Amino acid sequence: MKKQLSPKIVAVVLVAVLAVMGYGLWKATGGGGSLPTGTTLPANAGPFAPGGAANGKGGGAPKK
Repeated sequence: MKKQLSPKIVAVVLVAVLAVMGYGLWKATGGGGSLPTGTTLPANAGPFAPGGAANGKGGGAPKK
């Protein structure tokens, strides 16, 4: 006996898979959680930036 898949079930499964993939791509590309236009975060200086970790002044808690 050969059992056939209903086109409606295939369509529902396909839509569900595409919806999950679309949501994942949307979140992975920063959708819904990005900063408002014009907002900037303070720069994280690298170890070779002036006053960076390579000069012994970067990272760690501030000294009192």
